[in-house]
Amino acid sequence: MKIAFVTPATSMHEKLIAATAVERGHEVLVISNRHVKPEFDVHGVVFHHYHPVVARLRTIQIVMHLKKVLREFKPDIVLSSLPVSDGFLVALTGFHPHITCTWGTDILHTPYTTWLAGQRTRFAVRRADAIICNTAQIRNTVHQLVPSSAPRTHFLPIFAINLNLFTPKRSGIRSELGWTSNKILIMTRTHYPAIYGIEYFVEAIPLILKAESNVRIIIAGSGSLDCELHQRLVELDVMDKVRWLGTVDQKALAGYLNASDIYVSTNLSDGLSNSLLEAMAVALPVVVSAIPPNQDWVVNGENGLLVDVGDLGKIGKAINRHLRDHPDLWNEVEASSSDFPMPVSPSYSQDIATAVIALLREPELRAEMGRRNLRIARERADLDTQFAEFERLAERLIAEHRGQVNGAPAHSDAD
Repeated sequence: MKIAFVTPATSMHEKLIAATAVERGHEVLVISNRHVKPEFDVHGVVFHHYHPVVARLRTIQIVMHLKKVLREFKPDIVLSSLPVSDGFLVALTGFHPHITCTWGTDILHTPYTTWLAGQRTRFAVRRADAIICNTAQIRNTVHQLVPSSAPRTHFLPIFAINLNLFTPKRSGIRSELGWTSNKILIMTRTHYPAIYGIEYFVEAIPLILKAESNVRIIIAGSGSLDCELHQRLVELDVMDKVRWLGTVDQKALAGYLNASDIYVSTNLSDGLSNSLLEAMAVALPVVVSAIPPNQDWVVNGENGLLVDVGDLGKIGKAINRHLRDHPDLWNEVEASSSDFPMPVSPSYSQDIATAVIALLREPELRAEMGRRNLRIARERADLDTQFAEFERLAERLIAEHRGQVNGAPAHSDAD
């Protein structure tokens, strides 16, 4: 089929989806309307970028251009990311069939930051032929926003992972780091304030090292908290026990995960966490925050340990407020987490340390949790399997739309 993917085109997950579609024999056009043209070099994918120079009536300009591109490409179906932005733009074109895909913050928080954001999201959801939700919490939130959307929502983790890359294998990373006899913790989340809670893990590091001096830490990812977190590690006098990687590609990340003993994530809110799935797929036990999306994958004490964050309702409202008052968060500018206090449990960092220490001292439990995570990842997180589900959904919608067009006036303004 011919698929037009309207998306920011800024993440590796979008590239992976586009590449998978091409590998499975589809013709793919990726369309980005972001202010700055992203790099999108996926073999076999046609990439198109457009953003008006003149700010006046920008949305109208983008929609008119998008309609033109869709008329020329003649896709069988359009897949959009983020109902509040790209999904909204596709909805304005009138194109059908259209599937919009939610990620996390775009549904859990953005619609509650401003009246306009809420209206844009609701409009996109109402007009979409299907809405893909990658967690139960997101699906429930979509239903709350637009109750009539329930028959059109589909629980489908389309942003799954490549199990051929993320799989248990020998890694030379330990030797390269000189940590062959150490226990290694790894965190692979980007460093953004108000959402991922990286700073709470940093505060837990001295507590972990005091109890288990043989531990070493790998931190991968990059974001607006880089300078602050780096400085805090220096202040805590633990920098010699930490390897700060910054951004690494997927192949290198798989190697670092395979060199580690425990994966840690302290996020305060999330959608489907690919970082968690990647760790599970290499058979790592996990210590993660007890937020609803993580509980879709982790049962406390069975395949990982869940750490209580605090009042999730208050945390969610605080995130909404911060995103409304500080839109610069989306632009990845330098920001201090001290500007965005979160109502988390006062013992959160201590509880993280306690869970990690307990797991470090139970090698047999770590191994069993790792085996369970590998099994779960192979059963539920395989990109090929999830993409096949997307194909079945898309083919059904295409057939239904063609039936409507053949029996009645065309449904799409872009045709």
